[in-house]
Amino acid sequence: MLADENGVSIKIAKYAGTDKVDLIENEEYGYCSLIKATNNVLEKMKIENTTKAKVTNTKRVEKNLVEPVPMREALINAVVHALWKAFHKA
Repeated sequence: MLADENGVSIKIAKYAGTDKVDLIENEEYGYCSLIKATNNVLEKMKIENTTKAKVTNTKRVEKNLVEPVPMREALINAVVHALWKAFHKA
């Protein structure tokens, strides 16, 4: 699991809408150290997690589309659980 090269594929796809019809981006982050691959996916998710701002009379309120800490935890859990199942089936 921690080898510099492995057979684990980690893909990220981005679609134009809410259905899976118009694929606009498809990236492969796997086949390397799982720590490196997970970090690369986390960096990609940070880029995609845009910040929206609302300016009021007294302050500026900024909010990400998804809260960063829960997103990070969900991604790491998804990778770990998927790999755990994959390696224990063999």
